[in-house]
Amino acid sequence: MDDVRDVVINLVAAAIGAAAAWSVARFKRWRRERRSRRFWGGMATRGVTVVIGAQDPAALGRWEPSGLVGMGDAMALITLQRELEAIGCRVDVRSAEALAPEHLERDLLLLGGPDANKITRDTLEHYDQVLKLTVPGFKSHEVAIRDTRSDRYYAPRKGADDEWVLDYGLLVRLPNPLSNGRRTEVLILAGCWGYGTEGAAKAVSELDFLKEVGVKKNRFFEALVRTTVRANVGYYQRPELIRPLEVGEW
Repeated sequence: MDDVRDVVINLVAAAIGAAAAWSVARFKRWRRERRSRRFWGGMATRGVTVVIGAQDPAALGRWEPSGLVGMGDAMALITLQRELEAIGCRVDVRSAEALAPEHLERDLLLLGGPDANKITRDTLEHYDQVLKLTVPGFKSHEVAIRDTRSDRYYAPRKGADDEWVLDYGLLVRLPNPLSNGRRTEVLILAGCWGYGTEGAAKAVSELDFLKEVGVKKNRFFEALVRTTVRANVGYYQRPELIRPLEVGEW
């Protein structure tokens, strides 16, 4: 009889433990999705056009005439599609070279830096008097992000085995300068290398980053995230800085 009682007690305890674990996991997921919906705001409601840029077609066109996209950008795209579709956001994916004027007026999610994505380049140039995080060497493909406020450069780093171990991801959200009067936004995710782009994409699904952005209480911001690289994959580690941006009337 005691054996039966012990079995019942163990089963009940296991059931309670499983229910508690499920409840905690559900609460964490609910909290993260709530933060995520707040972060994306109207962009999630209106739907997002993800714009990817191909690497230099003049130099690499003979390898693949349709255009080459780095693995980091590809993984960033997968991460973002999963995140946005989870909160019910419609996602349209297009190449920077294949955008019609009406596409440019929508909410844009730009993947890749100014060297690979011309819409990223045009947006950064439009707001060059607002931004403190810049990509000064993109024309010569010098991979580093500069904070002009502190005059500090953030550059990727290799380890002792000559493999990349560290990269940085840039995130910038601003009013869409190509909106033609519509109230749409643009979010740029770019890394020194593709690892940083992948890390930036993963950042917008992490609760600590979403909380940090929310604390700033400003819709528009620039941010830099530290990205560790393991086995040729970029992993978001932590925010290096998050800074609100003042862009006047919107």
